[in-house]
Amino acid sequence: IWLNEAFATFMEVACCDAYRPDWLRWTSFSLERSMAFEVDSLASTRSVEYPVEAPEDCDGMFDVLTYQKGGSLLRMLEQYLGADLFRRGVSHYLSVHEYGNTETGDLWDAIEEVVMQGDGPAVPVRTLMDSWIWQPGYPLVRARLDGSTLVLSQQRFAYGDTDDATLFVVPVHLRIDGEEVKVLLDGDELRVALPSPDSSVVVNAGGHGFMRVSYDQTLRGRIERELPSLTILDRYNLVDDAWNEVVAGRLAAADFLTFAEGFASDRDLAVWQALAIGLRGVGRLVEGEALAAFRARVAALAAPLLADLGWAPVDG
Repeated sequence: IWLNEAFATFMEVACCDAYRPDWLRWTSFSLERSMAFEVDSLASTRSVEYPVEAPEDCDGMFDVLTYQKGGSLLRMLEQYLGADLFRRGVSHYLSVHEYGNTETGDLWDAIEEVVMQGDGPAVPVRTLMDSWIWQPGYPLVRARLDGSTLVLSQQRFAYGDTDDATLFVVPVHLRIDGEEVKVLLDGDELRVALPSPDSSVVVNAGGHGFMRVSYDQTLRGRIERELPSLTILDRYNLVDDAWNEVVAGRLAAADFLTFAEGFASDRDLAVWQALAIGLRGVGRLVEGEALAAFRARVAALAAPLLADLGWAPVDG
């Protein structure tokens, strides 16, 4: 059930994007998955696929984890393999199983067979997707610097401390000094050599991976110089991930405010929606003189945007 519904969601957005790319349908879909992130962050979440033993089990599959998370996982795989290779893998699956019955794993096997026949790197598609489909939750990918090496590590995301040892096979897009690199984080830690100790890095570049990202203080400080060249989704994810770090108790609210101030020149609605959610939350944490100081900083952050928008209505 989940694959049927998730693939229909994926194709709906893909067809719309092919028809009118200026509608940025993949961007809006990625923003819509926020509810799936919230549900999947809970200890009580479920895996995308699970045994169906009664009609009531079927009903439970028609939710945000099937549609938004399931569609996002297919998009994540497509982006990591490349649209053409992914399409050929799906075509191979349909040809092999024409007029037959299948299980979810048959799709991953067919795509992996096509991948292994190509000239590109070998990708364990079945292992990768099984780690996402059969396990609940999603990863928090941490990024830190060790000299001229980027160190990536993973842990299942949770609001608060957790000793959950769940590991995912995570396809990660990196933007290093403006150049994109793809890596596969399939264990606790992965080390990636950087051109320079001063390199700037964006993890989950493009924003299509179903994960949250946490940066060390040095890397987070370097992101501001990359903001003008990042996509709307990249910038939205940076703010949204940082705020969820605050909610999870891993980032100080004051550090979030400082990070948010780097987006003063942003003029996209989605980014400011994420900023507004975070700033509203920070405002609930302070009172008295601290609240007055906080309001002054927010006013200074929003003033250029409000000046550009103006207060008089305009046509259109």
